[in-house]
Amino acid sequence: MQVQQMVYSKDDSFRKTNYTIENSVDRYSDRMACLNYLITEIRYVWGYITLQKLLNLVKLKISYGVSVFFRRPLQWGLPASIAIEPTSVCNLACPECPSGNGSLIRRRGNISWSLFTKCVNELKNHLLSATLYFQGEPFLNPHIFEMIAYLKRMRIYSITSTNAQFLSPKNCDKLVKSGLNRIIVSLDGTDQKSYAKYRIGGSYSKVIEGIQNLVAAKKSQRKKQPVIYLQFLVFRHNEHQVKEVKQLGRQLGVDKVSIKAPQVYDPEQNNNMLTSIPKYTRYQKNENGQYQLKGKLKNKCWRSWQNPVITVDGALLPCCFDKDARYTYGNIKNSDIQQMWTSKNAIQFKKTILKNRSQFDICRNCTEGIKYMH
Repeated sequence: MQVQQMVYSKDDSFRKTNYTIENSVDRYSDRMACLNYLITEIRYVWGYITLQKLLNLVKLKISYGVSVFFRRPLQWGLPASIAIEPTSVCNLACPECPSGNGSLIRRRGNISWSLFTKCVNELKNHLLSATLYFQGEPFLNPHIFEMIAYLKRMRIYSITSTNAQFLSPKNCDKLVKSGLNRIIVSLDGTDQKSYAKYRIGGSYSKVIEGIQNLVAAKKSQRKKQPVIYLQFLVFRHNEHQVKEVKQLGRQLGVDKVSIKAPQVYDPEQNNNMLTSIPKYTRYQKNENGQYQLKGKLKNKCWRSWQNPVITVDGALLPCCFDKDARYTYGNIKNSDIQQMWTSKNAIQFKKTILKNRSQFDICRNCTEGIKYMH
């Protein structure tokens, strides 16, 4: 018995040592991959930078710093980045998405071409980037390829995100030709059962085929863009597949695999969704045993100073956490962005951010300025 115990002990020690070595190698590989990705992204973005855009960014940074220091909102410059919502409709029923779970109270539909171009034209000399997604599946808007091409002509770095159910060979060919710079593909599982647990109504095989179609389209057109960013949200049911999805990403030929902690609207009620791996969750229990965001919510928010959202109806929002457009600055249908950017609504919102950010419910579940993954 004593010999057996010694054997098991040595074997267990070996496994622990081997596990530590594997983890160290994985962390090193991840860091090198991130570094290479960052260098590539900087090289791509550099071609979209102009002196006017750079000066605008400097104005934003200075005004933000002064505002935080004096606790009084000062807004110089115009948005350096913006999210434009192509559609508020989605084909899936993800339980934590307002569009998917049916809780979105705004109009369901697509943004008009006139609203889209008005927004871009007003900001084209200031924008470094534009993201074409918010609460719906972008590829449900029939003009998504024209929108991307328009951003390309305006010299604005373009990003979109998709559940990859519509990445057919034909669409991928059009997507690469449109000049898209980056695409985020959601894949929260390495098999159909795990994937469909959250992406309700989605097909795992369609995601895999879609990525393969996109990689093939890039190769056939001899293009390096769009950069393919594979995103994996870590839940309790798929936490054992983190390593697998990294390997899958390499096999598929994506440029980066992003392991991300999901936002849960009610972590107390839905704590069974939360991963047991502390590194991959935004939440932790407080001294009363209730779930709350990790870290302290600071009374500042860089995102609200430079990265607003335009909804399908033209409402200008402070950020992407305002899903139902309850804190709108105005609407581009009857005003221009420059006026709304310094309107009473905008100044009041930022004033509250600087004094008591937790007053806003959308901020109480926001990780802006909080480091929760180590």
